[in-house]
Formats: sequence, structure tokens, C-alpha cells
Amino acid sequence: MNKKLIVTYSVRYRNYQCKIRNSQIACAKKAIDDSSEIINKCDQNDYKRFLRKTSITTEGKVADEEIYSINTDLIQKKKHLTVFMVSVQT
Repeated sequence: MNKKLIVTYSVRYRNYQCKIRNSQIACAKKAIDDSSEIINKCDQNDYKRFLRKTSITTEGKVADEEIYSINTDLIQKKKHLTVFMVSVQT
């Protein structure tokens, strides 16, 4: 059985994904600024996936509070993944 792997590139889809991602990043930053209590749970398409939680200090001790920041590594990874669309045909 032969399979074809078709990879396409769409500027319109890239722009759409960029717009969605930027609005989710803005929501994540707002949640950090507001010290929102709803940060704890997140879904795979939720803005909270761009948040990084730190529960220890730089000395390695358990922190009294959880510190939230923007996960820039994940944002860069998502930017690279949303450019191409792949489909497999048999």
C-alpha cells in the first residue's frame, strides 16, 4: 500500500494561527497581571498553556507562593509548528 504525504503552506492559515496565538498570549499576560485564581487548570488550546509556574526559589527551597511567567520556549515552538499543514492519502 502506497501512501502520499502532502505538505501545504498557507499564508492565510499562518496569519490566522498567529492572530489566535497572539490573543492567547495577551490573555495569559493579563491573567498574570491580575493575579487570577483561575490559572491552575488549562486545556491544550487554552491561553494558560503559555504560562510557566515556578514553585521553588533560586536556592532550591519550596516557595511560599507560585510564580507565573510567560513560557517563551513554548511560544517559539508553536510558531514553527503552525506554518505547515500535512495530510496523508492512501
